[in-house]
Amino acid sequence: MIRQVFSIILFIVAGFFFFGVIEFGFVSECTPAEKTLLLGIFAILGILFLCGGLALKGFRGWRRNAGIVLISTAGFSALGVLSFVCLYFTEEFRAMMDPRVWNLFSDYAVGTLLIVGFALAGLYLLMVDREGVAKEPRGN
Repeated sequence: MIRQVFSIILFIVAGFFFFGVIEFGFVSECTPAEKTLLLGIFAILGILFLCGGLALKGFRGWRRNAGIVLISTAGFSALGVLSFVCLYFTEEFRAMMDPRVWNLFSDYAVGTLLIVGFALAGLYLLMVDREGVAKEPRGN
């Protein structure tokens, strides 16, 4: 029971680091080398925490668990971007924000590709997991 709780905590932390990868994908105010290094560090930390959570579960159902983490991260990130876009269309929010903030988060191509990539990777893992379950013989 306690291992399951700790594995869920590690999955949440992994999702946080994967969320950081996606959010830093939208940042455009750094060099490509700095951005790649930053994305790499967050991705490695996310993978380490994800593997830790999977190890606590004995790697049983690892495709399903990893897929859920990746899809959840992509969905949460997409929801955050949508919220920010909706706020942008309010006059009060635009007046309150410094225009340089909009320039900071203007690499829409990389950010969108990361969201789609995480979602597709998660969907792929879930589909492969379902196919593996469907092929297993049913025992009594």
